[in-house]
Amino acid sequence: TIVPNRIAVRRGQAMVSAQGATPWRLSAPESFVLLNGPAASGAEAFKLGVLELVTRNAANIANVEERGMLGRRKRTAVLVERSGGALPDGRAPRSIWDLYQQQSQRTFKDGTVGVPVADLAQAAGRRYKAIGRYVEQDVLPSLIDQGLYVREERRTLGIFRSTRYTLTPEGEAARADLAARIELAEREF
Repeated sequence: TIVPNRIAVRRGQAMVSAQGATPWRLSAPESFVLLNGPAASGAEAFKLGVLELVTRNAANIANVEERGMLGRRKRTAVLVERSGGALPDGRAPRSIWDLYQQQSQRTFKDGTVGVPVADLAQAAGRRYKAIGRYVEQDVLPSLIDQGLYVREERRTLGIFRSTRYTLTPEGEAARADLAARIELAEREF
């Protein structure tokens, strides 16, 4: 569960209190969706998940040169697994890691072994049918499991089904906490 920081309000601005500051526990895709809502871009959430794998040293992005058409060289971004890094433990980043693990590794001329980022993006498109569904299939369920969102099933005119995701009070507090942390970072840095 998420325990939000104490938020101090000064002249209408939320500020993270230095006293009682706790580490942020949500993954990058979860934080993005918490901040931007259930309609947040699935492509952006997925990209943030890949970047989180890199920042946790679970993977690295290497640029390798390949021969392109007519002998021209082209640069390819390759996601390369690193040993000793922190593997993701949340559902949202873990699904990206699992998708990466399911892809065929390629060995490039310079000895780099990994999965081209473009191939991972194509695999994500196949898994989710549309990358926007990453949020609905992997990120929102994780936020629901943590008590930050609830899923509401509705019927319009008793016939048409729809699903709506609503922030819980804990989710609203976590969103305010994240917004305050971002404001503090922007102001201080």
